[in-house]
Amino acid sequence: MQSQIRYNLLLKALNHGLVFLINILLVRSLGASLSGVYFNDLYWLSALAFLGSLGLDYTVIAVIASNTNQFSFWCKKIWQWTFLFLPLMCGLIFFLFHFSIISSQTIIIASIFTFGQLLSILFQGLLGSIKAFKAQNKILIITNLIFLAFLGITHLTSFQIQPSLIFKAMAFTVFAQGMLLGIVSWQIKKTTAHPTNSDFWESIKHGVVVMISTVIYFFFIRVDGFFVEHISTPNQLSMYVQCGKIGQYFLLFASLVSSSFIPFISEEKESQNNKDWQKILFPYALLMVIMAFLIFILGKWIFPWLFGPAFETMYKLMNILLPGYLALGFLTLLNAFYIGRKKINRMLIGDAIGLAIILAINLLLLKYKNIEWIATTSTCCFFLLFLFMGVGIKKRLGFKK
Repeated sequence: MQSQIRYNLLLKALNHGLVFLINILLVRSLGASLSGVYFNDLYWLSALAFLGSLGLDYTVIAVIASNTNQFSFWCKKIWQWTFLFLPLMCGLIFFLFHFSIISSQTIIIASIFTFGQLLSILFQGLLGSIKAFKAQNKILIITNLIFLAFLGITHLTSFQIQPSLIFKAMAFTVFAQGMLLGIVSWQIKKTTAHPTNSDFWESIKHGVVVMISTVIYFFFIRVDGFFVEHISTPNQLSMYVQCGKIGQYFLLFASLVSSSFIPFISEEKESQNNKDWQKILFPYALLMVIMAFLIFILGKWIFPWLFGPAFETMYKLMNILLPGYLALGFLTLLNAFYIGRKKINRMLIGDAIGLAIILAINLLLLKYKNIEWIATTSTCCFFLLFLFMGVGIKKRLGFKK
């Protein structure tokens, strides 16, 4: 089991390294005046993709991990749902979403991006359910390499890249990833089992609850950026968004670890191997602490070097947010057990309370127009949610010292 996890982590780490390089080139190409609002716009589309997933990615992981003979059934259901959701998704993008940077784009490009992301979310979950990590990681690595090469070439040959060109290239990259993952899923495994109606709806109910929790959690960790957009200059917003991007790597690292764990956790009995899991988790938690320490020590010099001179004051904001991001990384590791053992009510309650608190405080802070206060609020709320879920691990999942 540990060898499978390590191999998957290696490939996912390589892919996230490419994503990190893509992020740097995007910031360099768009500049501090545009990159912040550009990423905020993309976050709205990402939220729509999470909403459209219905939690089917978590559903298939939980279901197929214990019954792989249902793989083809759920693959078909995912394809059916994504195309059923497509017209609704286009309508929501057209009527409800207002974008600062990509408003000049057609609805088709925004829909291609969101649809591709939806496919990617769902089929990565499906492939992960049978531990087909190699296939999905190869697709993501190759497509991200192509997109990175495009950004590198255009950045070197153009004085300024149009945001519309970047968005189109990103949309088609994400769409290609989703379609390729779906095609591989359709071909990789053929099975004949069908769940009963009661089993099917019970599984869907579990996934919907996870989806709601995921969307709430998404806004919980992102909503501060939308408040900052209303009270800051474009340069300040870009620095704040890049703090979030750096902090996101704590979540990405923890999520690639936890997503590798979930199929194995789902196979286990309620109280099986808890001590073993604690030993497995400890090195990854320690690595995140080391990452946070390196950012604290070296960030003052690294941020301007990576993103440009306009990001010199990013270090101060990052130091405020860093403890909160570390807490979110730990939290992501813990959530693997809630999801794998279908005990997600506490996740939903914690995320909802956290979002309500952070919204209420930020609304009160808006009139002061101080982004450092917003950052402090976020850090405190992130840490409190981690404590809330950590207590639940001991009470509900039987972890003991």
